[in-house]
Amino acid sequence: MRHRRFRRGVTLTELMVGVFVLGLAVVVASALFPFSNVLRDKSGDYSRASALLSRKLEQVRSLEAERLNRTNLVTNGIINADSANANGATTHEWSFTTVDQVPQELANGTGTLRLSGIGSDLVRADVTLTWRGLRNEQLQITGMTFVTSKTVWREP
Repeated sequence: MRHRRFRRGVTLTELMVGVFVLGLAVVVASALFPFSNVLRDKSGDYSRASALLSRKLEQVRSLEAERLNRTNLVTNGIINADSANANGATTHEWSFTTVDQVPQELANGTGTLRLSGIGSDLVRADVTLTWRGLRNEQLQITGMTFVTSKTVWREP
């Protein structure tokens, strides 16, 4: 009776299939790298924009409602010194692009602060940041807060 001895090891076919699968995995992984870089950069822009937005809202909240006027906003470094009122007497809109160096943080970035209800005990502040994304699309983030006069709430 003849005994057949089976060799232990890998055949050439199995080796070729393994190399093919490994090569396919490398190709798929390398195709995902540019896409993940785009997403990382985009999320970085939104992170920087939200940090700028939060800082600007905190700067506005640090003033009392009766101190929210162009002079005090310029003095406290909240808006640009050369920023003119864009919308007339009832709504005030100013830029803070230069004072916060928004273009250095965000590509072609601009920032605006809009105040409503100036002269009352409750002022609404809207902050908008706009910039260009990686594919040259316009991106925007907006935040809002209310500022009140703290003297109104004091006990007599």
